[in-house]
Amino acid sequence: MVEKYKADIVPLNEDKIGKKPHGTASFEVSGNDLIINIEMNDTPENTQHWEHFHGFTDGKEAQISTSAQDANGD
Repeated sequence: MVEKYKADIVPLNEDKIGKKPHGTASFEVSGNDLIINIEMNDTPENTQHWEHFHGFTDGKEAQISTSAQDANGD
């Protein structure tokens, strides 16, 4: 059995970087294999773009971070 999941990627700090990056991440689980595909658009040039995902084993939905979690406003 193959399980498929998809996440929309949205910007957190577009006002700081002058762009509004967006994209999708797809996850496919087949047996012991996990295949991840990330597609992004409108990302800033000359910048590292790290991916970091959280999930929950109990099926609870993970929430998108907001500027409210940015304690120092950067």
